Amino acid sequence: MSKRIWLFLLLCLGLVLNPTLAVSAERPKVVVLILDHLSLQDWQSENLPNLQKLMAQGALGLMNTPVAQGYPRSANSTMLTIGAGTRLGTDLTTELALDSNETWLNERAFDLYRQRMGYHPTGQISVLSVPQLLNLAAKLPYLNQPGALGETIHRQQLRTALIGDRDRDLPFRPAALFAMDAKGQIDFGAVGSRITTIDPERPFSKKIDVAKTKKVLKQVWNVADLIIIDWGDLGRLEAARNMMLPEWWQAQRKQVLQEADSFLGQLYQLCAEEKAYLLIISPTPSAKALEEDRTAAPLLLVGPGIKQGWLFSPTTKREGLVANIDVAPAILQLLHLDKPEVMLGQAFKATGNGKKPEDLIRQEERMVAVFQARPPLARGYAFWELVVLLLALVSVFLHRPRPKTMGQILLAFAAVPAVFLLLPLLPVQSLPVLLGVTILATFVLTVVLLPLRKVHILLPFAMLFLFTVSVIVIDTVMGNPLMKQSVLGYDFLVGARYYGIGNEYEGVILGASIVGVAILAEIWSKQQRLLGWVIAVVFAGITYLLAAPGLGSDVGGAIAAVGGFIWTWLLLQGKQIRWRQIFGIGLATILLLVLFFYWDWQRPPELQTHMGRTMALVVDQGWKALFDIFQRKLAMNYKLIVGVTVWARVFLGALLVLTILFYRPVGVMKRIRQTYPVLFRGLSGAMVAVLLVLIVNDSGIVAAATAMIYLSSPLLYLVLNELNGRRGL
Repeated sequence: MSKRIWLFLLLCLGLVLNPTLAVSAERPKVVVLILDHLSLQDWQSENLPNLQKLMAQGALGLMNTPVAQGYPRSANSTMLTIGAGTRLGTDLTTELALDSNETWLNERAFDLYRQRMGYHPTGQISVLSVPQLLNLAAKLPYLNQPGALGETIHRQQLRTALIGDRDRDLPFRPAALFAMDAKGQIDFGAVGSRITTIDPERPFSKKIDVAKTKKVLKQVWNVADLIIIDWGDLGRLEAARNMMLPEWWQAQRKQVLQEADSFLGQLYQLCAEEKAYLLIISPTPSAKALEEDRTAAPLLLVGPGIKQGWLFSPTTKREGLVANIDVAPAILQLLHLDKPEVMLGQAFKATGNGKKPEDLIRQEERMVAVFQARPPLARGYAFWELVVLLLALVSVFLHRPRPKTMGQILLAFAAVPAVFLLLPLLPVQSLPVLLGVTILATFVLTVVLLPLRKVHILLPFAMLFLFTVSVIVIDTVMGNPLMKQSVLGYDFLVGARYYGIGNEYEGVILGASIVGVAILAEIWSKQQRLLGWVIAVVFAGITYLLAAPGLGSDVGGAIAAVGGFIWTWLLLQGKQIRWRQIFGIGLATILLLVLFFYWDWQRPPELQTHMGRTMALVVDQGWKALFDIFQRKLAMNYKLIVGVTVWARVFLGALLVLTILFYRPVGVMKRIRQTYPVLFRGLSGAMVAVLLVLIVNDSGIVAAATAMIYLSSPLLYLVLNELNGRRGL
């Protein structure tokens, strides 16, 4: 008995001194099966009984597939992005990832790696393009690390394995970029002839040898913690699509899918017996899917504790929708490892909400419809807004102001952003329906507001602007269900933003709120004291809405709001802006931002927005992280302005129109300023907000352009009305 007690105590002591022994005994295994170039519709509609059985019991999600800007959405880029946990890209058309026993151009892979890297490989598979990948990654304006997934696994003394390739005439092994570490090393696996066989009927005369695959899987099962299997026949089939008759290609595809599904059934049985997690993923859209704007890719997680339903991502904060940069953090979490700060993604989790794949397919259809409607509607609106501004300016100089007609047109165009935000309430999102409803709703809204001109000629503008602000506020408080689907909102498929208030509506709420309350202050100037308090409450509420992590989560908008709102409020109260006030505004802005950043940083990681994550980056990396963010914002604005996007044209056009009107016709602007002094102070504050949002925001030119709509519309109308003898709308 005493010997048993001593053995038990020694075992406990060993676990205390070396806790990794205890963790490794409990740490699960993660197996990833890559079925590339398939859509969620393919998963659901093809004859894939094993996959569809797993869909009915696992956690399903749609993953967006963007890569680093300027790079093709190829298998190399998508795999590289997933393995890094942040967006990367490569323009390499092949991928030299060689087994240590392979040769390339009569040289051993071992020697080639040594020539390129300066040290010997340690894994069975080596990625030889690491130097080129590092050079490309170093040019990106944010912190990144190719191979961060494999590197994190290796630092914890765990092992990786890769099985499968997409070899054509040349070696092509993109999944190696998913599995590799920072040195391009993968511990175990098989590629090339070790995993394929010759089949003259298949594309490039190659096909996966299922028997070899099972043999290698058995060999690596007990030594690897992460096993990635790339069903390369799908990649070869995609590459050969344009070289094959459509009927023959479809027949081959059907055969490949049946083979993959049969293997999946056996793989799942193994994972279930060993209590391993199985992640099935299609990370790269097919060429046909890209042509149809169907860029989302399906993924499915099954394993211990995973209940049927959809995945949830802290990155997107939406059920069923995850980002491709979330995959690596999720794998690390399943392995009981912490993600490194260099990974921007967040681990997704199963919700167990019981929702069906059919509902997710319908959600994808709606997203694609909005994505396709966005260019003609949003850009078309921006183009015609610019045309209206220029026509109004021309009418001024032709001495044919027509204020009634132009005023109604200006009012109607200012109503469009509110209409765009309400369009997602429609059950159908096709372009003809959206266009028709936009025109009809804009007309109705304009007609309803016009009778208010009898109270004051600017009251229709004020009521429209405040109605627009109210819609944005209500939508934001409810979690932005409308903005996430609006043609003027942000897009999950693009992945620039997932929650909060986007750049377009950031400009709308700033411009509409400042000018709207300024008009009311002008109309009821005798109630200045009471209005002052009301305006202060409104401005404070909108600032909180923009800045709060759980609401707007908009740093640039919060900065512009604090500066623009305080400036406007002081002017509306009859105060003069001096350097002391400017310093106070700047200090208030900084203090408020620090407060919100710290607040978000203290929240759990899964609840944090980009504000909390930025704070974590600064704490981890110092001020360089802020410099990188600022550099990225400048680069984005520079690209949008120099590229002369349609929003840049709107902003510059509105700025040009207002600048000209301040000097010509002579005396008109002076008379308007004397007649509407309170409004002019509000316009001054709105201009401060526009300049701030332009400077501090990435894509600030977009927010500045939408804000300028609300400055230019009433001011242009007043000029036209002044030239016409103040007859009104």
